[in-house]
Amino acid sequence: MKPKLLIIIGIFLMIFSVDGFLLFDSSIPECKGFTGMGWFVFLHLGFEPMTVLSNPDCLTSFYVQTSISILFTIGLGLIILLVIKRHKDKIRCENRK
Repeated sequence: MKPKLLIIIGIFLMIFSVDGFLLFDSSIPECKGFTGMGWFVFLHLGFEPMTVLSNPDCLTSFYVQTSISILFTIGLGLIILLVIKRHKDKIRCENRK
């Protein structure tokens, strides 16, 4: 794939994920901040699924915001990867001169 297309995909993923995260935070106000706390409790108690399933109202919010966070990380990773690659290529070209 061309680097410009990958940057566009990365930016789209980041914008889409931030927009989705804000939409979900405003649509379910009683679950605000549940995802971060859910992951903290989930990791702290040894990956016991019942710790997160104890609040069924916020379970959908937990899954959606976790997947949105993964999309944001993928988009940010694509952009960082391409910026580092361009910087390396620029340094190689300067060293050849």
